[in-house]
Amino acid sequence: MHQARRLLALDLKAPVSDYVEALSLKGNENRSRDFASQIADINIYKQAKNITCPVLIIHGSADNDVPISQSEKLLESLGGEKRLAIIHDAGHVMRGPFMQDAHNQLTEFFRQNLLK
Repeated sequence: MHQARRLLALDLKAPVSDYVEALSLKGNENRSRDFASQIADINIYKQAKNITCPVLIIHGSADNDVPISQSEKLLESLGGEKRLAIIHDAGHVMRGPFMQDAHNQLTEFFRQNLLK
């Protein structure tokens, strides 16, 4: 028999928590409308309360693809220890110093939560 493993920590980068909203943003209008209609009744925020391991959400303050409000709402919905790291001036795709900042945040998060 296979034993279930407990998730020790979770990192999310600019997670889309509301696909209907994200797909309605300027520039996204033509992306899979079928997909949006298929997942319209799924409430990720409601399900997030079941995530009880430590969670780090990393989001760029200049993200035009996923509104930062989705990460803020997801953070409020999570059931366990959680933190939102906002990378100042970073967009959805992080490169260079923005990525380094995200890596630093992630490294510290894993040190705090996995090396106990």
